Amino acid sequence: MRNKNGEKIMELCIEDLVITNTKFKHKDVHKYTRAVAADSRNERSIIDGFLISRQKFKLIKDVRVYRQAEIGSDHYLLRMDIRKEKEHKIKRRIQTRENIKSHTLREDDIKRKYQERLHTKLKENEQEVPLEEKWGRLKKII
Repeated sequence: MRNKNGEKIMELCIEDLVITNTKFKHKDVHKYTRAVAADSRNERSIIDGFLISRQKFKLIKDVRVYRQAEIGSDHYLLRMDIRKEKEHKIKRRIQTRENIKSHTLREDDIKRKYQERLHTKLKENEQEVPLEEKWGRLKKII
């Protein structure tokens, strides 16, 4: 049975999010995040969870409930184990920058055009501008 909050979470999941604790196989006692013994009924529910983007979901190793953790609540501790992103993927993103083909400057026509454009852009840059902005413009020009 869902309430308004449950409906809102389902709407969030439409935006390519995943409720992680429902995606792993565990015993029932390791799935339910809240239990209340009221009127001799044992009510259990899965009302706590982690939302994560679908593309990052592959980094999740496991999500489960730990009932033995005493946290002073009728909710149980929910733990998510995550893999680190591979270092080489991070380095690859950093190294993707534009290559400067300086060998093309050996051709006289290209060299002349480059010098003309550089001269024009440097003249445009001579205005009274803060040093940081000048440096940024110079990097773009080159």
